[in-house]
Amino acid sequence: MEKPQAIARALALLLAIISAFIAIPYATALLLILGAISSLSIAADEHVRVYMIAILLSFGSAALAAIPFVGPRLADIFANIDTVFIGISIAAITSALVIRVKKDWS
Repeated sequence: MEKPQAIARALALLLAIISAFIAIPYATALLLILGAISSLSIAADEHVRVYMIAILLSFGSAALAAIPFVGPRLADIFANIDTVFIGISIAAITSALVIRVKKDWS
């Protein structure tokens, strides 16, 4: 049952790397969507870890640009991975919100 999520994670990583070198139309939207799909297999107790990774990558990926030669590309790759984790985070927050609303009304 976890197969679609595993495929989404693999495609997201591949797209994050490739789009750092080649301009791909709608890459950001695709990364967000693939992140949301891959979030379906993440347990609720793992959500905080995902949020922390998204925050760390948001602030830290730009620092990689300081590395000579490969830094700018690494910064782009990790910024793209951050986009995936933002998609995962948004899906997790939405899922938690839906569950809470259902509990409130049941």
